[in-house]
Formats: sequence, structure tokens, C-alpha cells
Amino acid sequence: DILKKDICNLQEKITVAIDRANDSEAQLAQARTDLESRDKEKVDYINTIKKLEINIQCNQDELRSLKTKSSNELDTQRKIVCKIQEDATVATERANDLEAQLAQVRADLESREKESLHY
Repeated sequence: DILKKDICNLQEKITVAIDRANDSEAQLAQARTDLESRDKEKVDYINTIKKLEINIQCNQDELRSLKTKSSNELDTQRKIVCKIQEDATVATERANDLEAQLAQVRADLESREKESLHY
């Protein structure tokens, strides 16, 4: 009878131990799943960060390219403005020369008209 009681007690303890072991296994499996999920999230975050770094680098490269292009265009525009200013100066000097020549021709004409009137 005592032996039966001891066996029943042991069986209960074994059942409790098996239940606890099963619970522990379930918790361990869940912990592994959570860990794998976190590892995947971590990898996803790392990949996202790498993509962002690449995008930032591309944007910086494009910005440098645009700055260089803008600077080159500005230099070209400055050269064009200088050339236009030089051409304008030459044209002004030529116009002044032509005005002076025209004034001289008019003076010569007036002088000849006066001479022809005397004859």
C-alpha cells in the first residue's frame, strides 16, 4: 500500500516534471523563434542602412557633379559676357570713328559748297 502511494507520488512528480519540460521546450522554441525574428529584423535594418548609405553617396556624387557643371556653365557665361563687352567696346570705338569721319565728310562738303559758290 505504501509502495503504491510512493509510486503514485512518483508518477505525479514525473507527470509534473514532463509538463514542466514540455513548457520549457515550448518556451525555448518560442525564444528561438523570437531570436531568429530579431536576427532577421537586424539584417533587414542593416540592409536598409546600407541602401541608405549608397543613396546618400549617389546623391553626394550627383551634387558634386551638378556643382562642377554649374561652375563650368558660370565660367562659360562669364566668358561670353566678357566677349560681348569686348565686342561692344570695339563697336563703340568703330561708331565713334565713323561719326568722326562723317563729321569730316560734312565739313569737306560744306567747304566745297562754299568754294563752288565763290566761282
